[in-house]
Amino acid sequence: MASKDPYMDAFIRALGAVGHPPQPEYKG
Repeated sequence: MASKDPYMDAFIRALGAVGHPPQPEYKG
């Protein structure tokens, strides 16, 4: 479920990161 919007993509990545170890791609 990828979106062309960078903000939406980051939001989806954040949801996917929930319950998982911090990924090098995503930094919050």
